[in-house]
Amino acid sequence: MLHIYYFIRRKASLSETEFARYWREVHGPLVAKVPQLKAYVQCRRLDFPGLEPSHDGVAELWVRDEAALAELRRSPEFARVETDAANFIQPHSGQLLVTVDDVLLDGPQAEGAIKALFIFKRPRGMSLKAMRAHWRDVHGPIVLRLKNARRYVESPTVDRAYDFAEPLYDGAGELWFDSVNALKETLGSPEFVNEVIPDRSNFVDSSSLVIMVGRDHHVVRPA
Repeated sequence: MLHIYYFIRRKASLSETEFARYWREVHGPLVAKVPQLKAYVQCRRLDFPGLEPSHDGVAELWVRDEAALAELRRSPEFARVETDAANFIQPHSGQLLVTVDDVLLDGPQAEGAIKALFIFKRPRGMSLKAMRAHWRDVHGPIVLRLKNARRYVESPTVDRAYDFAEPLYDGAGELWFDSVNALKETLGSPEFVNEVIPDRSNFVDSSSLVIMVGRDHHVVRPA
């Protein structure tokens, strides 16, 4: 299963409320009609202390495989989605990742759950193989020791993305919580401050790191 992330910014002419309403009530139903989709989530950004609002949200789509993704891109339903995107998304502002999920903590994907999401590039000179191994086998177990975490997913960028050029990002990570307060408590914990943050520099180029805290809305739930 492929997991596609599309980080978006709203048009400058729209308020946050107008953007959110259009995305959910107009654009979402159009996306839901794309037949190749297995699931579709809108993750809207929440204001969070210390984080600059680099994006207003993330559209997350799941399809069966690369063949299904190619079919999706050719479908008339997706053509209508692309046309409608211009009504609420800032032109040329999107960032696209095609990934495969590696679920390290298989907690519930609850509607309205709080999700800390990050995308990153590995440090210059580090191989893709070494980065992925450290992320999963070293960093993953550190993250799993965080007491408030309800779900943890590492989603490396698919190999095919490297065939023609170096992708902008090597992967996306998701860490889920029951509430904003639970997330804040975790970020201030000794485990996060003394273990998670120091280890991150071993496989992440800090200048590439983009972090967003959001709340999920399920438009198309997994079958």
